[in-house]
Amino acid sequence: MPLITIMAATALMYYGAPILVPLVAAITLAYILSPAVALLKRARLPHVVAVLLVMVIGAGALGLVVYVMIQESVGLAGDMPQYYEVVKGWGMDLLADYGTIQASSANLLPVLDKSLLAGISFADFSGVGGYLFKGIGSVLSSVLGLIMILLLTLFLLLDEEMLRKRMVMVLGDDPRVSGSIIDGINEQIRGFLLVKFLTTVALAIIFTVGLLLFNVNYAYIWGPLAGAMNLIPYVGAFIGMVPPVIMAAIQTGEITTPAWVLLFMVVIQVLESNVITPKLVGNKMNLNLLAVLVATVYWGWLWGMIGVLLAVPITGAIKAVCSQIDQLRPIAVLLGGETNLNGVQGR
Repeated sequence: MPLITIMAATALMYYGAPILVPLVAAITLAYILSPAVALLKRARLPHVVAVLLVMVIGAGALGLVVYVMIQESVGLAGDMPQYYEVVKGWGMDLLADYGTIQASSANLLPVLDKSLLAGISFADFSGVGGYLFKGIGSVLSSVLGLIMILLLTLFLLLDEEMLRKRMVMVLGDDPRVSGSIIDGINEQIRGFLLVKFLTTVALAIIFTVGLLLFNVNYAYIWGPLAGAMNLIPYVGAFIGMVPPVIMAAIQTGEITTPAWVLLFMVVIQVLESNVITPKLVGNKMNLNLLAVLVATVYWGWLWGMIGVLLAVPITGAIKAVCSQIDQLRPIAVLLGGETNLNGVQGR
């Protein structure tokens, strides 16, 4: 029965991606924005006013970021074929150097045909977008999709207390026990998502400012992209460094500036991943390496790049739920990254 349940849930999430992805996005936004709503309510603002104010500010900030990135993307799209030809020329030069080495090695090295690289054009990469936006293509293809996500977030925030009461009623007869479980789950998920959101925004701002100081073209694209790539476990940070480093190399034609850009981004990433985030998140939402890798592959297969970005938050939320329910606590132990398991009894 558990296996059948997992298979059915997987099929539902795979084929229901156009509906479920916006819903998950709205739930994530609601968790992230709820602390701001609570802060305004402590300032004696009515709940409805606090929610509307937070939504207006959040939508305005999101709209500004999207507008700037669209403006930058238009310019990048026009220059991309030119940049691609420069990178392709580097590849041809490397193959020529390799051919010289191969010819002098008494045919010990395999022969690489330069015609294969020469036949690749920029248009051959047009299908990449299908994977990047899998599951949300119909949503982000129009303004209506974004409005729907914001509306879902708005109603989730407006009905936050009512949703909590309903969940308490569903979980059990004792309101105090059920309420404690719900509050524990919400606290862990909210704290985890808020830390991820704040670190992502901080990284995006720091990277953008740094790339502007290095005079890297389209820094308003590469900075937010590098910050968002940090959500991909382990390899995302390195992937986010590649475009600005390549751009710096294309602009300058030398190694010094790209090396400084790479050093700058590596230092920031090391500080974030080894000092800042572990201190903010702590051990409560720590996930082990295997769980993160499996979750990344699973959600990436289901929802494409969006699933890869949401893999860690979703897995963290699952662990938070399981850690608060006795029957599901073994799952939380399997997902957890705690090294001290002395309190766990073997069976």
